[in-house]
Amino acid sequence: MKALKKTIYLSVFFCILSFASFGQHSYSTVTYNMALPTSSLTDFVDEYSFRGIGLEYGRFVKEKLSAGISLGWNVFYQAAPSATYDLENTLTVTGKTYRYINAYPLILKAHYYLGEPHKTPLLPYIGAGIGTTFARQRLDFGVYSYENNAWQFGVYPEIGTFYSINSNANITANIRYNIGFEAGGLPSVSFIGFNLGLAFSK
Repeated sequence: MKALKKTIYLSVFFCILSFASFGQHSYSTVTYNMALPTSSLTDFVDEYSFRGIGLEYGRFVKEKLSAGISLGWNVFYQAAPSATYDLENTLTVTGKTYRYINAYPLILKAHYYLGEPHKTPLLPYIGAGIGTTFARQRLDFGVYSYENNAWQFGVYPEIGTFYSINSNANITANIRYNIGFEAGGLPSVSFIGFNLGLAFSK
């Protein structure tokens, strides 16, 4: 896992350095992120999340291709009904639990645009990314709290669009499938993100 984190940090570093040699057109976005849990994440929390934020920066490397970096934060929460639980195989208790997942995706990504950038107001794209998600899982039961954290390797297919408001501001919307792979004793933290926000270009 340490080797994975080192590789990701180096990739981010060289990606940022390479941006300096790209063309003049760049963009930055801030989004309100919502999410639907999928896969084994639903075994712990299966309710839709309305808590999240995303930041992104990218540059055009070709007329219809951009590369960038994205950072997000999604919070999943669920109050589970009263039930009986075996805690650490030594104690059996009955009661209500409160479950939390905080997910922080860090993504190196690329967009391919299906229109003419800077020429049409509506600019749809398809995208893909690779990176990691830091996941923090917590279970609260009365005065007890159990936490498990892990870095998970992830891939991030995406579709989205930009809609131009003026020469520098755009509305942006995208749907991204955040696919995490089990690591550190934490099952896959995977979810479909629905993100809406503003993009600023120059």
